[in-house]
Amino acid sequence: MTESGPARGSWYTPLVAALLFIGSIGSTHEEGDKVLPVLVLAGIATVCLPAAWWHPRQAMLTAGVAVGSYFALGLPNGPLFVVIPMAALIAAQRLRWHTLWPAVIPALIMTIVGLALRAILHDAPGHITAWQALGVTALTLGASLAGLRLSERQELRAEQAKRSATEEQLRMAQGLHDGVGHGLAVIAMHAQVAMHVLDKTSLPEQDAQRLRQSLDAIRSSSQDSLDALRRELALMSSGEAARTPGPGLAEIRGLLDRVRSGGLVVELPSDIPSASEVPDDVGQVVYGVIQESLTNVLRHACAQRAVVTFRLSSGRLTVTIADDGVGRAGAQPLAGMGIAGMRKRVENLAGHLETPEVASGFVVSATIPVPS
Repeated sequence: MTESGPARGSWYTPLVAALLFIGSIGSTHEEGDKVLPVLVLAGIATVCLPAAWWHPRQAMLTAGVAVGSYFALGLPNGPLFVVIPMAALIAAQRLRWHTLWPAVIPALIMTIVGLALRAILHDAPGHITAWQALGVTALTLGASLAGLRLSERQELRAEQAKRSATEEQLRMAQGLHDGVGHGLAVIAMHAQVAMHVLDKTSLPEQDAQRLRQSLDAIRSSSQDSLDALRRELALMSSGEAARTPGPGLAEIRGLLDRVRSGGLVVELPSDIPSASEVPDDVGQVVYGVIQESLTNVLRHACAQRAVVTFRLSSGRLTVTIADDGVGRAGAQPLAGMGIAGMRKRVENLAGHLETPEVASGFVVSATIPVPS
């Protein structure tokens, strides 16, 4: 349970508070000299109702002071009798029971003391005051129990929704394992078989070497992807919060080598920052941006060459991936989830990602703050 932020049902509370305030003012139509104290105390008490969604303890105690003072000054009966029960109903939906009662009981006591002082100091009928105190007490305790019950039901619904989401997550994990995992395993197996067959064929040495490199890249990439998929699915199935560290700056050269084995020329004119210069979370996002960008180049750009550059300056790391392919004329990279996914990961680290207009090809540039 939390005290911060609005809750479902909070939208109607200001309207109810306004009606109670207007009703309290209306109760002074025959006692014009009491309008000012009614305005002040009824205003404070009714404002506490919407405030109870955000700060239930403080609002509950403040309402108790205002309502108790209202009755102690001998002000006329009116809608303020229901302020404490309503505040208790709201507070009970925002607090646990052991933190609710230290707020509700003092507020209720202040209200009862105010009624008693009115009977003593302003000659209010004692038997009516007793019934009023009993009614406010019963309503407040009943409202508190009702609010706690509503809170329990909300938590139960949230838990059921969470359980349903977990079951759906497990179902999806199983489907990914059975489908994608099987496909990757088959790809790795066929690549291995093709390499064995290649050793028994008579091809020119240069062609055989290039074919062997491509098959080895297929085998290793599919096996790495399969291992990563299995790790992620194991975490999803176990429900563990901890996650294994993803690849970062140290793995970028291996990533570029795998892309080069597919025939794309990838240049790295600048040094890759060291792990001591860049935090792990930034390095993992940078790796993901480079991986997704080069994947888009291979899939969509019809490029012959790509350039990956790094610039670490003034507490900001900028990585740029540029290719000489079809550029925005291809439009496919922007149509999928790749650019959006990269942008979200970069923005999660307070950075920004852009795809600036260039004369030819396509450029992805990500800039991320690096703590000093």
